[in-house]
Amino acid sequence: METEMIILYGTIVAGVCLAAYKAYKRIMADGKVSLDEVIDLVGDIGDIAKTIPSRNQLNKMKKDDLIALCEKNNLDISGVRADLISRLDSLE
Repeated sequence: METEMIILYGTIVAGVCLAAYKAYKRIMADGKVSLDEVIDLVGDIGDIAKTIPSRNQLNKMKKDDLIALCEKNNLDISGVRADLISRLDSLE
């Protein structure tokens, strides 16, 4: 059980780091960071948090619904339900 939790937390951290890197690249495209860009980033993070169902809700969803949610969040859609849930869970 401990190994599974370590893998889960590692996946979550990797997802957060990837999202942060993508946001950094977008914000730094012009070489400057403005207050408006920071405010937009905070809003984007809030929107992502609102669109991802809880782990319990994800577990109840059908695979087709999970695939649609992954596509909406620009995530890989390959694998079994557990893979999809793990990717979506890493966004929270």
